[in-house]
Amino acid sequence: MDWDIRIREFLQALVSAAPPSPYRNPYHQRHTVHNLHLFLTRRDRLARTVFLVGEAPGHRGAAISGVPFTSSAILEREWNDPWGAFGPDLGYQIPGEVTYATEATATMVWRGLSETCSDLPLPLTWNAIPFHPVGGTPDSNSSVRRGDLHFGQSYLEWMLDFAPNATVVGVGRAAQTALAEMGHQAHAVRHPSRGGKAAFLEGIVGVKSQLSD
Repeated sequence: MDWDIRIREFLQALVSAAPPSPYRNPYHQRHTVHNLHLFLTRRDRLARTVFLVGEAPGHRGAAISGVPFTSSAILEREWNDPWGAFGPDLGYQIPGEVTYATEATATMVWRGLSETCSDLPLPLTWNAIPFHPVGGTPDSNSSVRRGDLHFGQSYLEWMLDFAPNATVVGVGRAAQTALAEMGHQAHAVRHPSRGGKAAFLEGIVGVKSQLSD
């Protein structure tokens, strides 16, 4: 099947999803679907690179941008992007009324990847659950419960199929648990939030060194 057709089928499945409370589907917004489509089609499906799996979209990150581990600033602003996959002239869309442009995790992840994996093809990013766990207010996050991880399994399987040659990396315990429960072997690295930046980078360097062997 044509690669772009498969991506569009995946996106349609995301758009049609109606997760239970407290989760909100960010792909009910046209711009998030558009951005994810651009991100996926800018990469080589057969590339030998890293595939980072996180927990769930954050309210400052993928819940706005549509691209996991990615803020609107990463999509739209100029920064040291060695892959030429992001920037103001590539067609990404962010609503004008967005309150948050940056997210600490997104900045740490992509700057870290640009420093450690610039010689690899564009990394892939996804989440164990593609839905935003809304906190006490819309502009906040709640924790993902282990019993909820099955909400994202079918979408994660789809993404894993999109990257058959990528080295899968579980970023944080929720992602690591989700991958293990699905029977997938993956490298485990610390999530960069809450003081974990150095350990995250160390983990990515370790994964990268194995790719280089």
